[in-house]
Amino acid sequence: MGDDPDGSGGGYHRPQRKRVRTTKVLEMEQQNGDMEWQEEGETSEGALGQNRARKQAAPKSAGGMVEAVQSLKQLLEQDLNKKIEAMKAEFQLEFTKLSDRMAEEVARATAQMAQELSQVRDQLTQVCGELEQTRLQLDILNKTETPRSSVQSPIGNSRTGVLHSRHIQSS
Repeated sequence: MGDDPDGSGGGYHRPQRKRVRTTKVLEMEQQNGDMEWQEEGETSEGALGQNRARKQAAPKSAGGMVEAVQSLKQLLEQDLNKKIEAMKAEFQLEFTKLSDRMAEEVARATAQMAQELSQVRDQLTQVCGELEQTRLQLDILNKTETPRSSVQSPIGNSRTGVLHSRHIQSS
């Protein structure tokens, strides 16, 4: 019975594994103090207590991993937010430039249209004056024509009507 491999008694002891310190192990040691390394396959009361300690340490180190992931996620979100803010600022700047350019174009087009309207108004005023002069000349001509036509005899008027009728028939 001296060669009992379960570690409950006797003289045979399995050699311990080499200690490899990973970041997870370092975190566990920091959180739980120095823990003894246990041999694989131990089932004694002390080993069970250490297994419980390891099981409790595992969630803490997993919690540390979760915190690290959350921290990284926050950094990425902050970086993304900074990039979004930079893009917003650039977009706002370009929008402002475009808005200013459009306002200048509208002002220029409005000034040009106002000038053209002024020219058209001047031309319209001139045409209205010419039209009024033409109307006055027509009135004068009509007044001078009216006494002549009243002087003509009814026979003269009928001749004109006959000539006019013949002209239409001969055509």
